[in-house]
Amino acid sequence: GDSGGPIICNGIIYGLLSVGQCDIDGASLYTTVSKYRDWIQKTIETCDEAEDQGLYWV
Repeated sequence: GDSGGPIICNGIIYGLLSVGQCDIDGASLYTTVSKYRDWIQKTIETCDEAEDQGLYWV
């Protein structure tokens, strides 16, 4: 499927699409990225550590 797209304003990601409709009248549900900032940062750091050990995310 084609889900997981961002909502971006002036180069800043404000949300990620969780559920969306294909038609213009359908509802879409977004996740607020700022609420998960700490988790995102920790995950990125974990990825960096994995690459240092020769492990890579695919």
